[in-house]
Amino acid sequence: EQEVLRELVPRILRCKSLERTSIKDVREEAEDRLGLVRGGLDDHREVLRLIITECISVDDPLLASPPLKRRREDIAEASLAGWRELWESRRFTDAVVNCQGRTFQVHRAVLGARSPVLAAMFEQEGL
Repeated sequence: EQEVLRELVPRILRCKSLERTSIKDVREEAEDRLGLVRGGLDDHREVLRLIITECISVDDPLLASPPLKRRREDIAEASLAGWRELWESRRFTDAVVNCQGRTFQVHRAVLGARSPVLAAMFEQEGL
């Protein structure tokens, strides 16, 4: 079982925030992945502690360093990309705007948030 744990624990740690993960969290995740009942790895607590300590002390940047906070530029870029994807895919559109002979599928929430006039129009029954 120790070899299985030595292979499994690093994979579990890569999916978790090290600042908020306890040995109990890792043990329970390992029990779930191995199909064991809760407490199935209780006898292996010290082995788990040793494996976790080894994993964290390794020069693996995915395990050793805490996750970096996103910079403001990254968040703005991701937000812009999300809005662009929403517009280009036309997913979840819920209204149609006709303007100068052209038809646009739009999102009422987006237009209403940006325009008080459109927000008032969308609040009326039947629009």
